[in-house]
Amino acid sequence: MKKPKWKLPLKRKSKDELLNQAKGFIKGEAPSETDASAPARVTNESIAQHREEVLKGARRFIYPLKASKHKIAVVSAVIIGLVLVGLLASSWYLLYRRQSHGDFAYRISQILPWPVAKVDGGYVRYEEYLFELRHNLHYLSTQENVDFDTEEGRLQLSGLKQQAYQNTINNAIVRRMAEERSVSVSQDEVTQQIDLIRSSGGIGDSSQTLEDTLRDFYDWNISDLRRVIRSQLLKQKLLPLLDTEARPEAEAALSDVLDGGNFGAIAKAKSDDVFTKDNGGEFGFIFRSNKEIPPQLVERAFSLKAGQTSSELVETLFGLHIIKTLEYRSEDEAKVAHILFRYRDIEDFITEKRAELTISDYIETPN
Repeated sequence: MKKPKWKLPLKRKSKDELLNQAKGFIKGEAPSETDASAPARVTNESIAQHREEVLKGARRFIYPLKASKHKIAVVSAVIIGLVLVGLLASSWYLLYRRQSHGDFAYRISQILPWPVAKVDGGYVRYEEYLFELRHNLHYLSTQENVDFDTEEGRLQLSGLKQQAYQNTINNAIVRRMAEERSVSVSQDEVTQQIDLIRSSGGIGDSSQTLEDTLRDFYDWNISDLRRVIRSQLLKQKLLPLLDTEARPEAEAALSDVLDGGNFGAIAKAKSDDVFTKDNGGEFGFIFRSNKEIPPQLVERAFSLKAGQTSSELVETLFGLHIIKTLEYRSEDEAKVAHILFRYRDIEDFITEKRAELTISDYIETPN
């Protein structure tokens, strides 16, 4: 019986051996005579073929990782695309179909610039609407114990949504009017107003910091307060440009007072404050921490001596004031009087401007 002929397996070359041999062929060198796996004979006619065979073997070690990275990148891009599509679809449903105002919906509106409306070509972000709405909901639910799950609460919620939506559109119109008149509010102006609030105790009291009060009452932080103050200051700076009648009247009255005119008589004749004019403009005694009076008035009143009248008009969101400090009961309590020249309500100017603009609503009347 014939014994089977066994062939020794060919010796498999290592990665380094293939690479070295590839380099040799690239340089045009023939394989070593001692290389057991090299062709028995390499001629000038066959060297190109042998070189390609060796290079082909080397490529198996060089390119597989590169191809794998390409596949990973493609798969990752597809996954990211699907996640983004899912996020956009779910956020659209949450905001436009359900009109949710919860924490998750608010965070989505902060990240994605979904619009709630379009005012004369400019988009108004959904986040602005939720910002207007949520601080009122927080205050009423935590401080007034309003239950928005009851029938009465749902009716109140509907009204709050409508109010928040209108305020959002009005704020966009105010910004448009301010841009047309090159009116802006600086960071320093906002900081000064916050300092006034801190010093006068306009928010909170000695037992609470401003930050704690903002969080407890409105679920705000200092950045949120700065945002609200910037909006208020913008209206305050815009009003004198819109209402051109109040300032000349106020300056004429101030001149009469400084020339020796009777403060109380001028207040009765000209002040727009119906609650104080018949009493000669007197507030009565106020404290530095008074929360009912604009902080600008409190600061000016306590900067005057007893019997002294301010030499300049004091401007607030309500209008222009002439301030007189009548007497001090202590360094933190003074009797104060004022003469107010009220600006026209900015809502009047917003209504007039609104008639000129094209406004597109992207949600139904909030319900």
